[in-house]
Amino acid sequence: MKKNSRRAFLRSSSVFASVLALSPAKLTSSNSILEVKMDGHKSQLRVVHTADLNGMYANDDQIGGLNALGEYLNKLESSPLFLDAGNFLNPQKSLEENLKFAKDLVKKGVQIVSLGKSEMSFSAADLSYIISESGLKVIGNNLESKGLIVGKTYYTKAIVKFGKYRLGILPTQDLTLSALNRKGLEMKILDQCDTLIGLGGLPTNFSNSKISSLGAKEHEIKHYLLNASDKIGVGSQIILSSSGKEIWISNPSEKAKLVSSFAYSMDKDYQINNISNLSFVPGNIPRVKMFAILSGNYSTNQV
Repeated sequence: MKKNSRRAFLRSSSVFASVLALSPAKLTSSNSILEVKMDGHKSQLRVVHTADLNGMYANDDQIGGLNALGEYLNKLESSPLFLDAGNFLNPQKSLEENLKFAKDLVKKGVQIVSLGKSEMSFSAADLSYIISESGLKVIGNNLESKGLIVGKTYYTKAIVKFGKYRLGILPTQDLTLSALNRKGLEMKILDQCDTLIGLGGLPTNFSNSKISSLGAKEHEIKHYLLNASDKIGVGSQIILSSSGKEIWISNPSEKAKLVSSFAYSMDKDYQINNISNLSFVPGNIPRVKMFAILSGNYSTNQV
């Protein structure tokens, strides 16, 4: 007997009806969904994740910065899915300097960004100007108060297509875990996403909690990609949900001194069968220092 895939199960009428019951008025309009197609990727997708770039092109210690990151990405055989979890702008710099950095971030290949506290500190007029003029693709929740328009200057979610697979990306900004789980289930059923990333931070009701407290809960999100708003330390860790599923949580270093990177390998049943940690340190630094940073034995704040 042919084994039913998870997608076939999720398409069943009972499950579909359950989701509609949770959100009877919710069939997301297509213009609020950002779609990204990753050509050349079949059953494996590499993801690069930055946060807290703070408008930095280069650092005094020659570790990280947007320029070194761009040089590293240019050497890869195929373009990764480049995501930024926020705080890429610098409120201490001028409007034009921030616009230039946003444009250069797009040129380096960033495909999707969420907004952090740095971006939210800009006036609605300035933030709207930077995003519309730079070409940044933003995902977020209820950003109209910051001068953004859904479907034009921001989106409520993203779907990344590679091979026959679909990766959903949800902005975690200002959402509780229950709200994220509801939206995640919608993406899995209505948008037929095979796995989900949460971009921007931990659920609001856990943002000041210990990571271990998340392990007592269920998660539709497979991988949380954070920024410095969550004080959990740099690097990646795995927790087990209440049902025993692996949930990844990753936080890169500020100013691209340590960049999170992963390869998701999918199986024939549309599930992730392996996540490889490919995090790296861009820049011209001695190998001993690089390995110290990767192992967590070196402070990226020291020169």
